[in-house]
Amino acid sequence: EFVGRYVESTGLMGFRQVCKLLKVKENDFRAFLSDQGIMYRLGGEWVPYANHIDAGRFVVKTGTADNDHAFNSAKFTPKGVQWVSKLWGDQIYQDMVNG
Repeated sequence: EFVGRYVESTGLMGFRQVCKLLKVKENDFRAFLSDQGIMYRLGGEWVPYANHIDAGRFVVKTGTADNDHAFNSAKFTPKGVQWVSKLWGDQIYQDMVNG
């Protein structure tokens, strides 16, 4: 319920913000996203698979840093935060049930 209210009142969220919201360690959450086929590493950056972008769960922002290095930044949409928080909660529950 808290996640639902929080997401409704805000916009896009970065990876670390979602980790803090879900109270999960970054390495554990990264492994989860990879194992679930949600995100993958590309050129040193974590990017969502296209089907998750198409579903409105992520947006990818592009930009240029001060040193003229181009970068991409994947952000969770409010819809994506709600969706992934449910998946994460289901995973935690399954881990508890299975020992």
